[in-house]
Amino acid sequence: FGLSVIVSRNPVAFDLLRYAGGAYLVWRGYRLVRSSSNMGRDLAQDHKSTPFVREGFVASLVNPKGHVFMLAFMPQFVEPAAAPAEIQFLILGAVMRVVALLVEGTIALLSGWLGRALHSSVMAGRWLNWCVGCILAAIGARLLLMDTPNPVLTPVGS
Repeated sequence: FGLSVIVSRNPVAFDLLRYAGGAYLVWRGYRLVRSSSNMGRDLAQDHKSTPFVREGFVASLVNPKGHVFMLAFMPQFVEPAAAPAEIQFLILGAVMRVVALLVEGTIALLSGWLGRALHSSVMAGRWLNWCVGCILAAIGARLLLMDTPNPVLTPVGS
C-alpha cells in the first residue's frame, strides 16, 4: 500500500524505480549471457530437500496472502442452508489444498527431472543462460525505454 501509493502518484519516484529495475535486469541478463554454464552445480550437489520443504511450508503457512484470498474468494461457494459454514469452508479449503498439491507436485517433479537433464549438459546450460539472459536484458531495456505513465489521481483511501 505505502510504496505503491508513492510510486503511483509521483512520476519521479516511478522513474527512479523503473530505471533502477531496468538497469538491474540488463546487468543480470548480461551476466547470464557471459557466465559459464555450471548452472549452480556446486550448490545443487549433496543437499537434502527436507530443509527447503520445511521452509516453504512455514512460509506458505504464515503468508497472509493465501489466507486473505481464501477469505475473499471462498464465501461465494458457501451455501448457508446446506451445512454449517465452518464445515463447508473446511471442505472447500481441503479440496483446494489437494488440487494445489497435485498441480504443484507435478510441477515440482517435472522441474526436478528437467533440472537433472539440464545439469548433465554443458551445451544446454549455455543455451539456457543465453536465452534467460537475453529475456532479462530485453525486459530491462523495455523498462528503460518506456514512457512515464500519467500519475493516478485518485483520493487516498478510495
